[in-house]
Amino acid sequence: MSLFEADNGDGEAMDSREDVFVRPLDLPTRSVKAAREAVRLQLDILSPLPADQTAWAVEAVGPAEGGQTRFAVAFASRGIFGPTAGAAARGPAFVDLAGELDGEDYLFRFENPFRRGAAGDERRQTLELVCAFAAGLVLVLGALSLRLDRSVERAEARLEATQDLVRFTSRQVRLQGDAQRVWRTAAGQRHAMMVDCAFDTLAATGGEVVLTDLSAADGQVMAGFSQPMTPEQLAVLAAKGVRASNDAGNGAGNRVILDPEVCQ
Repeated sequence: MSLFEADNGDGEAMDSREDVFVRPLDLPTRSVKAAREAVRLQLDILSPLPADQTAWAVEAVGPAEGGQTRFAVAFASRGIFGPTAGAAARGPAFVDLAGELDGEDYLFRFENPFRRGAAGDERRQTLELVCAFAAGLVLVLGALSLRLDRSVERAEARLEATQDLVRFTSRQVRLQGDAQRVWRTAAGQRHAMMVDCAFDTLAATGGEVVLTDLSAADGQVMAGFSQPMTPEQLAVLAAKGVRASNDAGNGAGNRVILDPEVCQ
C-alpha cells in the first residue's frame, strides 16, 4: 500500500517505520488524552521537527518509577498526510504508522492536525477548559491574595483587564488575549467552581513559581513548573491529596496533578 493509498474513506495505513521517531515520556497520569495534551503544549520542545510541520501520536506503555506512567510518543513529518501544505489540509483524517520503542512494536494513529476543520468541538472544548484552569492556576501558584469570584460575570471582568499569560509575580498577573477570549467562551458556572476549588487547594503552598505548561482531560488538571517545588510545598500538596513530583531526570519535569476527587 502506498503512502497516500486510503484503506477506507477516512484514514490511511502504512507499514514503513523510516518516517517515525519514537521517544519515551513519563507523566504522573494514566490518561492518554491528558498525555496528548501535554505533548501538544510542548511540541516545540519534544519534536525533532519544526512544530508547525509535525504530526504526533501517543500510546500508553505501562507503569514507570514514582507512580508515573510511561507513554510512547511518536513524531512524523506533515508529509505523511500529503506532499504539500495544501495537500495535507485536504488529506486523510488519520494515518496509521508502525514504530518501535525499546524493542517493542507499536501501531500509532496520527490524527491530521493540518486538515481543515480538524480541531472539531472536542479540541475546542478541551482548549477552553485548559485556558480556564490556566487563568485560575496562574493566580493560585503565584500565591496572590486575590480570590477568584464564583460569579462568572465578575471573573470575566477581572480577566478583561489582563493582557498576557504565563509570566507573573506574586503581585502581577498578565493573561494573553487568547486566554481572555477562551475564558469568556468557557466561563460556565461549573468551570468557575472548579477553578475556585483549585485555588483553595493550592494557594497554601506559597512562594513564587513559573507555569511552563498546562493540560486538562478526563477531570484531571496537570501543570508543569520551571523550577522544583520545595519540600514544604510538596508536603502541603500531599496533605491535600494532590499528586506532585519534581523532575527525576526522566524528562517528566516538575509537575502537579489534581484528580477529580480532590475537588469533590
